Amino acid sequence: MRTEPYATKGGKTWSVWLGVLLVILGILAISLPFMATLAVVFITGWLLILAGIEQVLYALRRHDEGGLFTKILLAGVYIIAGGMLLRRPVAGMLGVTAIFATVFIIDGILEITLAIRLRGTVAIHWLLIGGILSLVFGALIWRGFPNTSFFLIGTFLGVRLIFKGIEHIRLSGHKADINQESSWTRRAA
Repeated sequence: MRTEPYATKGGKTWSVWLGVLLVILGILAISLPFMATLAVVFITGWLLILAGIEQVLYALRRHDEGGLFTKILLAGVYIIAGGMLLRRPVAGMLGVTAIFATVFIIDGILEITLAIRLRGTVAIHWLLIGGILSLVFGALIWRGFPNTSFFLIGTFLGVRLIFKGIEHIRLSGHKADINQESSWTRRAA
C-alpha cells in the first residue's frame, strides 16, 4: 500500500517554519512571563471586541432570521468584556488565568487521547508528553489560583509553545497514513 507524503514540500517547509516560530515565541514567553500573560489578556480583549463587531454586522445583515435583539445583546456582551480586559488588564489576568487553566486541562485530555489513538507512530511521544504537561499545568494553575495569575500563564504558555513547535517540526516529515509502521518500529523488528 502506497501512502502520499504528509504535505507537499512547501507545506512541509511551512510546518517547520511554524514550529521554529512557536519555539522562539515559547522562549520569549518563558523569559518574560508577566509580559506574555499581559499579551494574552490584550489579545483576548481585542478578539472579543472584534467578535462583538462581527456579531453586530451579522445581526444587521441577517435580521430576517429573527433574534435581532438577542444577537445585538450578545455582541454587546463581547464588546463590553473585551473593553473591560483592555481597560483593566491586570484584573483581567484572573479571568484569563481561570480560562487558561481549563483550556490546559481539556487540551491535555485531548492530546493524550490522540496519542493513544496514534499508537505506533514516532510522534506519539511528543503528543503524550505535551498532553501530560498540559494536564499538570492546568492543575498547578488551579492549585495556585489566584496568586499565580500574573506569571504562571506566561511561563506555562511558553513551555507549551515550545512543545507545540517541536511537534510541528517532528510531524512535518511524517506520512499521512498514521496506521503504517514507523521507521522505529521496523528497526526494532
